[in-house]
Amino acid sequence: MAGSLPVPLAFYLPWTLRRRAHSHLARRRCLDEAQVLARCAKALSALSTRLAERPFFHGARPTAIDATLFAYLTAVLRVPLPESKLKTALSSKPNLVSLPT
Repeated sequence: MAGSLPVPLAFYLPWTLRRRAHSHLARRRCLDEAQVLARCAKALSALSTRLAERPFFHGARPTAIDATLFAYLTAVLRVPLPESKLKTALSSKPNLVSLPT
């Protein structure tokens, strides 16, 4: 990111954004990777249980919640990362990764 910014911002902006993100995570007590992954796995299990065998969360037609979850879960599945434990946890929930017919 810093390489695409002009010189004064290249030194200041990435540092500021990183500090802000770290502060946000600290307020939510999400600095421990194992704890974050446990919360994510719990959330994915709850979503999978709620969806069950239905094609959409609220009836036969997609709603805003379906669109929002599709955006987030697609990003988790498609962003190329060297190691993604969250992607592995999501892939273990077939009703969340398969498209409705």
